[in-house]
Amino acid sequence: MYLGANQGTNINSTFTQNVRYSKSDLISSSLSHTIMIIVHDVFVCKPGNASKLAKLFKEWAESQKGTYVMTDMTGQWHRVIVASTHDSLAAYEENTKKMMADTPENRKMNEKFKDMNEMYVSGSREIYKVW
Repeated sequence: MYLGANQGTNINSTFTQNVRYSKSDLISSSLSHTIMIIVHDVFVCKPGNASKLAKLFKEWAESQKGTYVMTDMTGQWHRVIVASTHDSLAAYEENTKKMMADTPENRKMNEKFKDMNEMYVSGSREIYKVW
């Protein structure tokens, strides 16, 4: 969603080259609170691997509340960005613990991601506070 220059809250200059959020976008109609943290896990993929990695993350993201998978349209090439929204840093840490837990579901997903490290060159994590 792109909003006019004065209508949206610029969350991240790299991210918002493609997307801008309005304050109402950050409030889900099914939730009674505002999202406070947005996390971007950025992967710079080897040529020809961005779409493969994006498909893996998209399958995983469908089971994660408030998680989106994006690929670059401008800027640095071959990027996959996994954006997730959280109520707080503590909620983000709790979600991370759940993802790392030894459960049948996590083992199944880890098997699908076993070759992921061969698909990307570098990556970073960006954590933003929403004002």
